Amino acid sequence: MKTLILINPAAGGGKAKERWPALSKQCAFLKGCEEIYTQRAGEATTIVREFLKKGFGRVLVVGGDGTLAEAANGFFENEVPLNPNALLGTIPLGSGSDFLKTLGVFSVEEEIQSLEKNRTLLCDVGHVTYLNKKGKSESRLFLNISSFGCSGEIVDRVNRSSKTFGKSLGATATYLGSTLFTFLTYQNPKVDLEIDGKEKRSVVINNLFVCNGKYSGSGMLWGPKASITDGLFDLTVVKDLPKLQGLLNMRKIYQGKVLEVDGVERISCHTLKATSEAKVQLEVDGDTVGSLPVTYRMFSHRLMLWY
Repeated sequence: MKTLILINPAAGGGKAKERWPALSKQCAFLKGCEEIYTQRAGEATTIVREFLKKGFGRVLVVGGDGTLAEAANGFFENEVPLNPNALLGTIPLGSGSDFLKTLGVFSVEEEIQSLEKNRTLLCDVGHVTYLNKKGKSESRLFLNISSFGCSGEIVDRVNRSSKTFGKSLGATATYLGSTLFTFLTYQNPKVDLEIDGKEKRSVVINNLFVCNGKYSGSGMLWGPKASITDGLFDLTVVKDLPKLQGLLNMRKIYQGKVLEVDGVERISCHTLKATSEAKVQLEVDGDTVGSLPVTYRMFSHRLMLWY
């Protein structure tokens, strides 16, 4: 089986480019490979689509969750899989690289050993439509978590910080520092929600996490009960919490106890629509992509993972 190895040299503040030459020697079990370095954001989707049409059966992403999500989008054309049997794997070298944690893989070395075993899993894929930064409607697929509210501001700050402080501070410290600063200054917006086309409600939120996977923010467990194979989104709604209460309960996010915090609600659904009169930033798999209004749809058992 021919394998495309797609390396994002900018991932993790340059960590992927720096570490891949040595790591590639540990991946000698891969045969019939072609390596390509991405040059710009969004390019991974086009490259993957091109190589799948050439008959490549596996794609290995060396980078973060954002690059992995771009590659996943390349497995589809007009929301239809180009090759239902094609496999997508990753070596996690991004700022957060949280997706694999849902599968119980927490390190680069562990993942390389796992890839050699050729484990596969048919997983769910999220679809999201939103306003991009130019104010135009745009859609994409995602594997892990999308969120809006304070988190959109946090991810934007993290991505800017990673370019200058990512290597020195480390992913967890960068995320935590950005989270604390942004949380203390963020003005919580009122949003209107429509769940599964039936239930409607208005709520003031700090954050709303639309979870396929469990982790984001370099180890924050926002979707402790989420599953990538159950055909449902797990929503974690963080409401208008007092700042002190949020700070005192920060540790519970890492412990998987966020749903025990007063003012946090869990909802399971297939679809979600959200609108707001305020400008509410949106992130998808660690990339700030635009703002509300947003519509989410779940595509059940749509992509074969290799992990």
